[in-house]
Amino acid sequence: MSASILQTQDRFSGCAITLPDLRDRWLGFIHRHLMPYHLGSGAATHRDFAMEAEGRSVDDWSIIRITTTAGKGQLMRDRKQIAADFRERYIMYISLRDSIEFEQFGRKSRCEAGTATLLSSSDPLVHSKFGDNDTIGLGIPREFVDQRLMGVERRCLTPISVGDGLGRLMAESLLSLQRNAAKMSDDEFVKAAHPLADLVLLAFAGQADVTTSSTCVRTSNLARAKRLIREQLSDPDLRLEDIARACGFSLSYLHKLFRDDGRTAREYVNEERLQKAHLLLKSGRAVSVTNVALECGFSNMSHFSTAFRAAFGLSPRDVLSKRWS
Repeated sequence: MSASILQTQDRFSGCAITLPDLRDRWLGFIHRHLMPYHLGSGAATHRDFAMEAEGRSVDDWSIIRITTTAGKGQLMRDRKQIAADFRERYIMYISLRDSIEFEQFGRKSRCEAGTATLLSSSDPLVHSKFGDNDTIGLGIPREFVDQRLMGVERRCLTPISVGDGLGRLMAESLLSLQRNAAKMSDDEFVKAAHPLADLVLLAFAGQADVTTSSTCVRTSNLARAKRLIREQLSDPDLRLEDIARACGFSLSYLHKLFRDDGRTAREYVNEERLQKAHLLLKSGRAVSVTNVALECGFSNMSHFSTAFRAAFGLSPRDVLSKRWS
């Protein structure tokens, strides 16, 4: 199992290190362990800005704790950062001190101290802090979430309390993993992160949504349909009727599964094709834009380029030639 591990315990002030250097360390740490951002207006401009951070990452699993002091800050994630990032994950934040405001999916939500919120790394995001913060973050692979929870995008930006009950158990477990992560092997860390992520999803879904057998069946059926679609993305004639038949249920039931998940089945196919194309273009293994388009099931090059630019803010050729970097 490959690993990318960073342990930092940094305490700097404007007197000990230049502010731009400290900001770069802050951004670099978040990039390595969660996802790339760029600085928004007024971010980390105070001369007494300081940071303490610790993180552990193995493959697409990660856990961090970041404490920042002195003032407001804003991080932004746009299509350029998304296009430059191989990882597709959901990030769960817990605010232990002060509040954080997030904006995503056209919604805005305040995560107060003692609450947690869930975000998607695959969609543009604005992350604003208003003062001194102490934050815990957990990165969970998208596939892990998709196999367990339907309609996860609808649950993003909906803060939940971590003061008691299931939320408190989740927060205490997360803090325990964060404190002990550095002493674990890669395999131990991932195995410990799995049940914790299940606990996170249970807390955000609510018991009524995850304990019924019908919900478990629907989630399993949706995961199977998604897997079959991903396996057949290169087929430009991919038919949803065939996917439903291979899964053993009707086309109308397939459409209902995807509607309950927050998008249509056809939208899912197009999004997965574009994500696959982006990964191939960025991997360095792509021979040409045309070959990538065909491998991802696009037979119309003009349609492919238009859809790709709408999704990532860059043309396929820009990504292939690395002009985005």
